[in-house]
Amino acid sequence: MSSITRNKDGDQQQRILFDAGLFIGVILKDDPRHNEARPLVEQARLGKLSVCTTASILGEVYGALTWVQDLIQL
Repeated sequence: MSSITRNKDGDQQQRILFDAGLFIGVILKDDPRHNEARPLVEQARLGKLSVCTTASILGEVYGALTWVQDLIQL
């Protein structure tokens, strides 16, 4: 997904929205998305790709990475 914003000069700038699956894929090396996600994050880190995300997406990533399955049997 992409969004269009305006920079400080008023020109339109397109940004790519990084979602939770991409972040999870890049963090977990054995995730099937890892090999595809890592170059995208690296391009963004180097400023070669204009990206954005949201607080709710980061919350989803945190929740997914810290979730512990309830092992108590009833």
